[in-house]
Parts: sequence; C-alpha cells; structure tokens
Amino acid sequence: MTEDLRRLAAYHEAGHVVTALRLGVPFRRVKVFTKGLRGGAMQVGGAWPPELLTDFGQPENWEQAEAYLLVLLAGPNAGAMARSDLGANVQAAKRPVESDLEQARAVIKAMATARPGTDIEAYLTELEDRSCEMLGSWWPAVEAVAEALLKRGTLWPKDVARLAQEAGPSGG
Repeated sequence: MTEDLRRLAAYHEAGHVVTALRLGVPFRRVKVFTKGLRGGAMQVGGAWPPELLTDFGQPENWEQAEAYLLVLLAGPNAGAMARSDLGANVQAAKRPVESDLEQARAVIKAMATARPGTDIEAYLTELEDRSCEMLGSWWPAVEAVAEALLKRGTLWPKDVARLAQEAGPSGG
C-alpha cells in the first residue's frame, strides 16, 4: 500500500469514528493497515439490533438508522475532503467507498419500505450533504485522529475522544 493510500485510508476511518463519537454510536477500535488492499477498518461496538435495520416504522429506529448511515457515509466523505491534499493517484481507494455507499443504499432501500415514496438517491444525497457539513465542523478532530492513526495504526474510543477534545472548539 502506498503512503498516499494509507493516508487516505486514515482520513476515511477517522471520518467514520469521529462521526460515531459525536453521534453516540459505539465502536471498539479503528485501524489503518500497512499491507494489503484494505486500507483500514472501524470495528463497531456490537451488532446493530436487527429490528433497528428492519422495523423503520418506529421513529427511534429511523433516527438510529440515520445515525448509522451518517457514520457509514462519513468515511467516504472524509476521504473525499482529504483527497484534494493528495497529489498521487488514489484510484485503488474506490473499493471501500463503493462498499460503504452500497451498504447505505441497501439500508435506505429498506427504510423506504416504511415510508413509501422515499426517493432513495435524493435521501442518500441529503445524508451525504449532512455528513459533509458535520465533518466540516469537526475537521480538526478528523485531522488529529487521522494523523494519530498513521503514527499508531490502532486507536481505541478513549484515544479518539481525547484527540477530538484536544482538537479545539470546532473539533471538541
């Protein structure tokens, strides 16, 4: 894995975990790999309850599913926001982005069954826009977490929380 791809993976994963932290979505750890095709991974803090991703008629399930979607979309969005700083070809980074977007579309499609008439692509775009706004306001925290991932490889929730707090007013 090139250093540029590893850096992009760090921002991608940092976007996921900073959003998870801010929205109260539990996670166990986040890693950036040094080898292989997979750039990194965020390990969620337990499986999402099946009813959360199936019973969207309940408002609280809809809200929790939106939080899940925002965490999912934050990775690709953070990577895209950081990508402008990278001069190298980052074509290989498309795989995790596509995977995250496929998962998001599948959840939104399931959610749409509870609200007939939901335009899946319009809703996805709305959530992507919200995710970008959130990341913009939390960007110092995303940068701090990404840089720490590049140095340490693995971070735990307490590490992410400390880095986010230290990042300052817009990141803390």
